[in-house]
Formats: sequence, C-alpha cells, structure tokens
Amino acid sequence: MAMADGITIPAPGTTPLTGGLNYEDYRRKITEAAARTRDVPGAADLTGVKKAATTIKTTMGGIGQTYGGLAETAIKDFETQQTDIQKRAERAASALEMVGESTLKGVQAMEVLQGQIRTQVQNAADNWGAAAEKADEYVQASRGRVGEVLKKLDDLNRDMVTTRDFSKAHAMQASVQAVTGSMKDEERNILQNYGSESKEYEQFQKSKLSALATVQSNIHTSYAQLEEQQKSTYLNAVSDAYTKSNMYVGFQEQQHVDMLKFKQEGENSYALRGAELDVSIEQMKMAGMENLANWVIETPTFTLDTTPLVTMVADLGTIAMNQYIAYKTMKRTTKGGSAGASAALGALTGAGTGFLMGGPIGAVAGGLVGGTKGYLQSKV
Repeated sequence: MAMADGITIPAPGTTPLTGGLNYEDYRRKITEAAARTRDVPGAADLTGVKKAATTIKTTMGGIGQTYGGLAETAIKDFETQQTDIQKRAERAASALEMVGESTLKGVQAMEVLQGQIRTQVQNAADNWGAAAEKADEYVQASRGRVGEVLKKLDDLNRDMVTTRDFSKAHAMQASVQAVTGSMKDEERNILQNYGSESKEYEQFQKSKLSALATVQSNIHTSYAQLEEQQKSTYLNAVSDAYTKSNMYVGFQEQQHVDMLKFKQEGENSYALRGAELDVSIEQMKMAGMENLANWVIETPTFTLDTTPLVTMVADLGTIAMNQYIAYKTMKRTTKGGSAGASAALGALTGAGTGFLMGGPIGAVAGGLVGGTKGYLQSKV
C-alpha cells in the first residue's frame, strides 16, 4: 500500500527497525499461551467409569438398574460439560492466535513505516542542506562573474592605452617627418646662398625647431584630451559595472538569506511533523502490544475434575451393593414375604437416592416415599 512522499508500507515479515521488537519471540509466546488454553486439565478417558456404571446396572437386579441409571446420567452430563469446555477452550485459543498474529503484523508494518519516515526526514534534511550549499554557490558565482566583467574592462582599457600610445608616437613621427620634409628645399637654398654660419641659416633652424615644437605640442594636447576622455569613459563603465553588480549580488545574497530562513523553517516544521508522526506510531505500537498482552493474560484456561464423578459412581456402586445385600436378607427373613421385601427395597432405594440428592433429610423423605411405593407395587 503506497502513501504520499514515496512512503510505502511493505508486507509484514520485512526487516524492521534496528533494535525493534522480536516478533518471533512474541509469536512463540502466543503459540504457547494458545496451547495452554487448549489443554484442559482433567479431560480424561471415561471408559473405566462407564464400565463401572454398566457393572452396577447389570449385576444387581432392579437396585442395580436404578443406581446404574443414575451413574450413566451423571457420566453423560459430565461428557456434555467436557465437550462444551473443550469447544470454549478451542474458541478462546483460536481468538488469541488470530488477534495475536493480526496485532503483530500491524505493529511490524507500523515499525517498518516508522523507519521509512525517519529515513525520509533525514533525506529531506540532507536535501535542504544541499540546497543551501547550492544557493551559496550561486552567490559566489555571481561575485565571480562581476570580477570577470571588471577584468575585461581593465583589459580593454589597457589595450586602448597601448593603442593610443602607439598612435601618438606614430603621429609624432609622421609630423616630424612632414615638417622636416617640407623645409628641406628651403634649408638647401639658405645653405647655398648664405652658408651654415650665417644668421639666416641660424634663424631658419630656430623657426624649424619652433614649428616642430608647435606640432608636438598640438599632438600632446590632442592625445591628452583623448586620454582624459578614455579615463572618464573607463571610470564611468567601471562605476556602472560596480553599481549594477552590487545590486545583482545583493539581490542574490538577499535571496540566499531568505532561502536559508525558509529552509530552516521548513526543515524544523518537517522534522516536527515527522517527530509527531513517529511518536503517534510509537504510541500505536505500544497500544497494540498492550492489547496483545491483555489478550494473553485474560485468555481463560479451563479445567475439569473427574474425581467427583468417579467418587459418585463408586458411592452409587457401594450403596447399590449394600441395598442389594439388604434386600436379599430381608426377602429371606421378613414375615411379610415379597410385600415386605418390596417395601424394604423401595425404602432403601429411595433413601439412597434421596441421600445423593438431598443429604440426610433427603434420605428420610426418599425412604418413606420409596417404601410406600414398593409396598403398593407388591399388592398390584
């Protein structure tokens, strides 16, 4: 049977929790208790008692018929009682076995379910821990990406500076060559006309240097302005990258903090629910085992005692024998002949039966009734 979140109740007989109940030991105790209930002490073979009743009935004439009949009736009543008690013992033992096995299977299934719940809670805690580590990795990755952007900006700025310096040097070289190249013809004419020591030639050199200085100054000014623009652009780009990256990383970090808070709350709530369910299952297990223990304790045991029956049959035999002997003696010695003997026999039989049924008072009453009945029968 499946449950939510991947929890299943396996078939009974699967491996329970470590250190769980010893189910085989409980099954053995239930079997032993059921066997004790089925075993009814005193339930015995009544062949010997039946034989004694038959002997009384067949060997002492009418007296034997009376007392033997009483013995057979008592034996039948005892057999009925014995059969009823054995049936009740079987029902009680069967009920104990059914309840015991059902309870053990239910407790075992709950114990296995309890183990799965504990495993599920532990796995959830591990998963939440992994999620926290993953979120921290995202924050670190965000910081790393910001560093990569800044490094690219640095590299780009460095490349631009190198390119700019190269262009500046090339411009200065080209301008010098252009200025000196344009003045070569004029310098040659001055040398030819005035000579290298003349004031004209000296003035020409000064004007040449002034022209070169002006060109170089213009180049320096132009590239200084370009450098300033490049620095401003670089700083603006870096500042913008810093601002946006800080916002992005701050958002990631806030999400990380919120996630950790939610994770802790969820983990605590899940663990609490798991603990509550664990306690509930433990209570159900204890209730089941307590119920089973009560069944074992309260399952009745039955006993039968054949001693009263054996004693009764023996007493009936003794009474019958004594009355039979007394009857024979009175028949020979009583003047009334058969009428007196029948009255005496009735009195003895009634007294014996009355004594078994009601003690001494019953013996007196039974003797009077039995004597009168015997006398009347002899006159018919």
